[in-house]
Amino acid sequence: MACTLWPIFGSFGLTFACAGRACTQVQGSKAKSVQDLHPLCGRVGHGGVSMQQMAYSLVASELGLAAMVVKVYGPAFASSKRVIVCLVEKEIKFEVVDIDIFKGEGRSPDYLKLQPFGFLPVIRDGDYTLYESRAIIRYYAEKYKSQGTELFGNTMEEKGKVEQWLEVEAHNFHPPIYTLVAHTVFSSKLGITPDQKVIQENEAKLGKVLDIYEERLSTSKYLAGDFFSLADLSHLPFGHYLINGVGKEYLIRDRKHVSAWWDVISNRPSWKKVIQLFPPPT
Repeated sequence: MACTLWPIFGSFGLTFACAGRACTQVQGSKAKSVQDLHPLCGRVGHGGVSMQQMAYSLVASELGLAAMVVKVYGPAFASSKRVIVCLVEKEIKFEVVDIDIFKGEGRSPDYLKLQPFGFLPVIRDGDYTLYESRAIIRYYAEKYKSQGTELFGNTMEEKGKVEQWLEVEAHNFHPPIYTLVAHTVFSSKLGITPDQKVIQENEAKLGKVLDIYEERLSTSKYLAGDFFSLADLSHLPFGHYLINGVGKEYLIRDRKHVSAWWDVISNRPSWKKVIQLFPPPT
């Protein structure tokens, strides 16, 4: 690997160390891409290796964190971002390895040893390997319960609500928004011919789901209660596509309480950093 980036999340922005080169510090609010964040490397890494071909190394927070560095595969994709934003909230050190499933990298023999279905994400934590993004975020919320943001609640009743809304996200919110994204943003990459009937049907399904969210959020700041949790966090990756990619922003904005909730969770520093570092694949 020609160049390794080590951004460190701290209170003064993002500091990058580049092996063998001077480092630069920029404020996260000014950065719009990995290239912006590391101007010494530009669009082409040292030795002519493209930034897209390089494995990015990311370290969250500074000192006093978990000693083991977690390795996350496929940072540009939505489900991987669900994991990454959780790790940032929990102040857990991690590296990311770029895997492009659109180029068939998820079917390589080495990758299939980690994830036999060929999907993203996968984490490696020492000798421990885990896939399925919601399983991963539950794992780290429990493993590092006393570190970083408490994402599971402080009582069994709160945890029950978090689990309930995680299930709602997985089984009610995710299917229609995934279909909308597949038929609009990634249709050419997935070999799908956009079907307007399918788009309209899933738009209607998602609207009905968000009507229930609107009722819930009229009496609660967050889905599980008055605290930010995994239930809210899990909506960020595909909610981002709904606002910025699918062209169906009205589904959020026409619902007063859903819109306010989205503004709060999508403006968390952790999510802003993830979006800046790992723009969606194009």
